[in-house]
Amino acid sequence: MPYVPTTWKDRVVDNPRTYDTVNNPDGSTTLTPKPGAIHEAGTPVHAANMNKIEKGIQQAQSDVEDLVARRDNPHGVTKAQVGLSNVPDYGPASQTLAEAGTSDSVLMTPLRTRQYVDTKIQNDLKFKMESGFLYYFNGLEWKRMGGGMMVASNNVRETFQASEIYGSQNHRLVGKFAPPTTGEMIVTGQMWGRHLQPGSNWLRGGLVANQAAGGRNGGGTAPGGNLVSFGNTYTQANIDWRTPIGTYMVPYAGVKTHIFTAGDDSVPVDTWINFETRYHVIEPTPIYFFLEGYVDYMHLKVNNVSIKFDII
Repeated sequence: MPYVPTTWKDRVVDNPRTYDTVNNPDGSTTLTPKPGAIHEAGTPVHAANMNKIEKGIQQAQSDVEDLVARRDNPHGVTKAQVGLSNVPDYGPASQTLAEAGTSDSVLMTPLRTRQYVDTKIQNDLKFKMESGFLYYFNGLEWKRMGGGMMVASNNVRETFQASEIYGSQNHRLVGKFAPPTTGEMIVTGQMWGRHLQPGSNWLRGGLVANQAAGGRNGGGTAPGGNLVSFGNTYTQANIDWRTPIGTYMVPYAGVKTHIFTAGDDSVPVDTWINFETRYHVIEPTPIYFFLEGYVDYMHLKVNNVSIKFDII
């Protein structure tokens, strides 16, 4: 039953709050209202009216609680009215639909997504990390994922800053490169040299590579330069990726890979010589490039050193 409000009216009299007094024998006083003329009796404040208010409040609270508990959209609110007009009316996918991956009219819950991954992607494959690479087991052997193979190209992937040394300094780190995979790459640049001893015009020095896992010089070109096509990279003591560019190193022991070597008096002094060398990467371990002076009195510079390759 709907609540019917009470229309409350003030009491209007000629003499409000006016009383006759009678002193009683027991010492008490009786007050008798003397309102004079009554123009409006007013709405009485009694139990019936007050209980009506209480019942109305109780019923309103009950109605609100019932409405909050309902899930049947009693007011007929549409998704457009709450800003969801572009959200499709899709239900959750079943496990069969999730694993099939063909329906576009259901929604994927976290559980269904995990079930899809377990069935379609993992499919009992085994994975492991080794030396920074991800491998999977194909049932017979472990295979490395991704990586591809480096092939020589004109695509510049790395460049080094210009550097120089004097022969007595022997070795100076001019660049560091971490191959993404195995294969071959092209190293290009320019070499300049001068013999500081009066009357000498021959050079001894060049650009060499240092790779712990080994690499091969695949040959190259440079007018007057001796580009050897043999030899592994040497391993320089006390060097790792933390070694700053420009560090001078102690002499090495072992066989090195020459990128470009000026080794006789056919190499002109005070002239920038362009060189290009193919380098074979046997293992994808860091390669350190050094400017190397063979003897004292050598002043060597290297510039525009670039590493070029593509991955297929």
